[in-house]
Amino acid sequence: MKVNLTNIEIANIIAYSKTETSVVQDASYKFSITFAWNLKKNLSKLMKIYDDFVQMQNEIMAVYSDDEHSDIMEDNQRKVKDKYLIEYNTKMNELYCAPNELEIAMVKLDKIVPGGIEGLDNAGMSIMDLDILSFMIDESDLETESEELIPTESE
Repeated sequence: MKVNLTNIEIANIIAYSKTETSVVQDASYKFSITFAWNLKKNLSKLMKIYDDFVQMQNEIMAVYSDDEHSDIMEDNQRKVKDKYLIEYNTKMNELYCAPNELEIAMVKLDKIVPGGIEGLDNAGMSIMDLDILSFMIDESDLETESEELIPTESE
């Protein structure tokens, strides 16, 4: 399925996938073969885009890292001069928000782990895990109407 992701969305997915606690790095998660294979393929595609993004980001930073465009601070870090700050931020924001259309191998929510939805309930995935993986979850056949909320005592 074709999916549009911005560079910053891809950077967030890649960064989170590299953390020790992510579902990608934590070997205690037992995924279905389909999901694991699709995740591997998708991360490989995203990594190519991410590498290009980092290179373009470094190129922009290099332009503004000279004495004309930036000052050296006390901690020996460079800070873009005020007169170039808007220009620098505009270029970086355009890079962060640039869209990428790519073909993603999708998976149904009930196919992520053996045991379907019940297995997913017991998988121990965090909200962050699900959020990061949402780019590849096919929700096309899920109910579109939400269930009525259960009233609380305050209502």
